[in-house]
Amino acid sequence: MQDPAASEYDFLFAEFQRDGEQVIREGVATRKYTDPRKLGLAQIWLEEKDRARDAVRQKLLRLEIAERRRTALSASDAAWAAAIAAIIAAICAAIAILLSDPVRKILLGQ
Repeated sequence: MQDPAASEYDFLFAEFQRDGEQVIREGVATRKYTDPRKLGLAQIWLEEKDRARDAVRQKLLRLEIAERRRTALSASDAAWAAAIAAIIAAICAAIAILLSDPVRKILLGQ
């Protein structure tokens, strides 16, 4: 058998859900609810809504931070790859110069 208090709780929460958050906030602010129990449940319902919204906001923030880290790491990896490519190109250019005919003749004394 279901607890009558839990049943009332569920009924009021369904009513709050039906009426919408803005209506409930206005009702709490203007003390529309004269029954202290209903007022308390309305405040609890609003707190749960706020916590759920904050949880979603925190999750989105964590995802955004993770994406920024991935982007930064990707940019760092690209910078390192470009630096390594530049070093390899410089080494190849130095070897090409050393192997060119005029330089080879000078080095070999011809």
